[in-house]
Amino acid sequence: MSTPGPTGIADLDDLLAQLAQGAKLILGRDFVGAFLHGSFALGSTDGGSDVDFVVVVRTALSDAQARAVLALHRHLCSVDTAWAQRLEGSYVPLEVLRGAHTAGTPVPYLDYGGATLEHAAHDTTLVTRWVAREHGIALAGPHPRDLIGPVEPDALRAEVHDDLRAWGAALLADPRALDDGGRQSCVALGIVRMLHTLQTARIHSKAEAVTWAWTHLPRFGSLLERAWAAHPAQFTLVGQRADPADVALTRSLIRAALDWTDTGSPARVAERQLALYNARDLDAFMALWAPDARVYAHPDTLLADGHAAIRARHAERFAEPDLHARLLHRAVLGSTVVDHELVTRTFPDGPDTLEVVVTYEIVGGVIRTAWLQAGPRAGGLPV
Repeated sequence: MSTPGPTGIADLDDLLAQLAQGAKLILGRDFVGAFLHGSFALGSTDGGSDVDFVVVVRTALSDAQARAVLALHRHLCSVDTAWAQRLEGSYVPLEVLRGAHTAGTPVPYLDYGGATLEHAAHDTTLVTRWVAREHGIALAGPHPRDLIGPVEPDALRAEVHDDLRAWGAALLADPRALDDGGRQSCVALGIVRMLHTLQTARIHSKAEAVTWAWTHLPRFGSLLERAWAAHPAQFTLVGQRADPADVALTRSLIRAALDWTDTGSPARVAERQLALYNARDLDAFMALWAPDARVYAHPDTLLADGHAAIRARHAERFAEPDLHARLLHRAVLGSTVVDHELVTRTFPDGPDTLEVVVTYEIVGGVIRTAWLQAGPRAGGLPV
């Protein structure tokens, strides 16, 4: 019985075997390994998927090696399978793949068709490293987790945040950027995947991001469902006119995403609510809470259930003349924010301070749940 190949698609596995074997022959001792990342690694392939690969080399390609690599890929493009035109990948030196400060380094890269060998950062991003380390599929040599160190969540978020800001601004600046049907649907899916990553510090498949959007961006759920349904045929949509209504919605999605990067991240929501708490701006403060939000005394004593109860609780608190909260420390992990504060309040016997730890669950730009834990008053009196 034959052993299933890395993808389980016979003609693609044959093509990838030729890629790995050819790279080994060309590179000799400079060959370290080869792996897949992207949609195949995330388990969400369909007829519209490309085949993202990385060949890891000990040192940068020599001119002779680069010419031989290009000849190999021109041969692979001629293989009789539709997957031959979907290979997309890079030849990455090991030090670039491992380096703490080498993310985004341009390396020899082959786009669809492999007709030219360019230099691009397509496969050296932290996004690529994360997917490869966590879910990569080894084609030859070590598993990518043995070649790539852990990717710090904050670094991953920062990269995606900056890429989203730059990409979104460029798309909005070009009034015809989304006119192509294939590009419009890919942009919509790409934007929501980036938002999903900003919330979770993980890379998710397109299908997972669409499911997430129904909860967190319901206004765009139908748009994203259409984009996902069109994905298997995305290559046939290239050159066709996009639906004007979907173009308009996609532009709205981009604007919403850019606004979210400014104001809707969990850390920014926590920062804004603290400022509004100290300003005692009840209306603006309550706009940061979900309609069905709940407040608990840690761990599970319900203090307020829903907007009305939370508003009433804070209206009473905001009437205290000495009220002020000073942030001592903030920790953020995904949608969870933990604030350690020194709070001054007005008690019946006068003002006093106490330490408070507040844990927030912040999803879709609003607070959904908060847990409060208060220490003793500095004056020694009970809270």
